[in-house]
Order: sequence, then C-alpha cells, then structure tokens
Amino acid sequence: MSAHERPRPQLLPAGRVGRAHGLDGSFYVTRPVARLLRVGALLTLADGSAAAIVRRSGTSVQQVSRLIKQFAQMRGVMRQLGRGKLPDLGALMRGAR
Repeated sequence: MSAHERPRPQLLPAGRVGRAHGLDGSFYVTRPVARLLRVGALLTLADGSAAAIVRRSGTSVQQVSRLIKQFAQMRGVMRQLGRGKLPDLGALMRGAR
C-alpha cells in the first residue's frame, strides 16, 4: 500500500437482531459484542443504512437493545408496497370474530 492510499475501514460484527422484547421495538441481541453496543453508538446495518442505539439493558450475554434509524438519510424517499403484498382484509376481519 502506498503512502497516499488510505486503508478501508472495516466493519466489525456487533451482534444480530434476535427475538422481540416488549412492545417498544426493543429486541434481544444474539452474539452481542458488549463493548461495541452502547447507548448512542451508531451502527451500520446489513442493508447499509445507519441506526443509533437508544436503549440497552440486560447483561453482556443476554442484551436487549432498541435502535432508531437515521431518518435524515431516508427523507424524501418514497416507500411503496406492491398490491400483491397487501393482506386480505376480508380474511383478517373474519378471523377477528
């Protein structure tokens, strides 16, 4: 590597999203790396987007976290859902009885 080339930053695995925990959007983190998962830490997600940790509890082995996405990156981007992916509302209503 020449003196003018900068090494690429490498992404370190910090954990994986596990099952949900509660109703506030928190989730268990599987394979957590506790020193990387602190409140306020900015993470790069698998899809390339960024999210900040806004809640952390539990232990270093069984950690619970909640993230908030960096919405500034998504401002003005239209989100769409194909009609084929919409639920059958009639079936949902029949199941609710």
